[in-house]
Amino acid sequence: MLAQSHFRVEKTASSVRDLQSQLNGGAKPDFLLVGGTDNTKITDQVRQLRQQFEEAIIVVFSSGFVGCDVLRMLRAGATGVLDESLDRSALFHALKLIMRDTAVVPIRFVKEICAQSETMLQTVSSRNGNHMEPGKLVRTLSAREISILRCLVRGLSNKEIARELEIAETTVKVHVKAVLRKIQVKNRTQAAIWASQILLTNNV
Repeated sequence: MLAQSHFRVEKTASSVRDLQSQLNGGAKPDFLLVGGTDNTKITDQVRQLRQQFEEAIIVVFSSGFVGCDVLRMLRAGATGVLDESLDRSALFHALKLIMRDTAVVPIRFVKEICAQSETMLQTVSSRNGNHMEPGKLVRTLSAREISILRCLVRGLSNKEIARELEIAETTVKVHVKAVLRKIQVKNRTQAAIWASQILLTNNV
């Protein structure tokens, strides 16, 4: 599809390693389009690419993802996330916007993420026996647990958190479990959504 536009495809690669091999220490790419069918794998690829090419524009072009997938991709470093169902005209327009430093995400996923966030926060409040306000709930977390939450917001894995905080990966797992229990959410994604709103709101 891009071949039929003013965009010029310089290289195609089957993996991050394949791209590295083709570049062979040469010029760094300005724009990277990442596609595939496995959204977990795509997110990992985006994270690897962002670590290697900090200034590059990275766009995910895929399908079958939901709001949580989009959130993970953005945290991993994607500049934009586009659905494969876009027609050629819409795709080119979206890419032009992204090239102008405008983040682009399908509105239906933004709405889904916002709805999930609101529902999740209400659930946390209703599950808490004494209806503790989020601000007070934050104060039950240790400084280390807050650091862990900030890492979860960035979409880091346990191994990456351990490396950044210079602690053992098993220790990270213990902290993550403690955090999930304290803020009464089921998984890392819900914890990240909670933290992205509550920590910012409470200037933590």
